[in-house]
Formats: sequence, C-alpha cells, structure tokens
Amino acid sequence: MKQLTLQFDGFADEQWPVDVNATTQRTADVANDWLNQENKSFTELAGVSISNLLVVRASLVTGFSIALVWFSMLIGG
Repeated sequence: MKQLTLQFDGFADEQWPVDVNATTQRTADVANDWLNQENKSFTELAGVSISNLLVVRASLVTGFSIALVWFSMLIGG
C-alpha cells in the first residue's frame, strides 16, 4: 500500500493564528447567562424572582449540611 502525499509550494510553512481566548470567553458567557437566568419553577413556588445561581448555591449548602449531619452521626456526636 502506498501513501500519497501532496505538497503545495508556498503553503507548507504557513501557520494560521488561533485565538484561544475567544473560545474560553464564549464558554464563560454561556455559563454566566445560564446562571443569571430566572428559574421558572422555583420562582412560581416562592413568588419572587429566583435565579439558577441561587438554586445551585442552595443545593450545595443543603448537600453540605446533610454531609455534616452524617459525619456527626458517624463519629457519635
């Protein structure tokens, strides 16, 4: 089996610049936009505007509290 390679004169050493910051900025913006959006189900429950960021924070705090209670039961305190 032979491998065919094509060489185009003048294009072999040319490199295109890559803007990596644009990709990370776009990803960060999408995450920030989602976190700042209003969570409709919790907003309807509470009657006030609640963002996704607040829901994530509340979930983390609740999980941490449950872990502390579990650890205190584990050590017998």
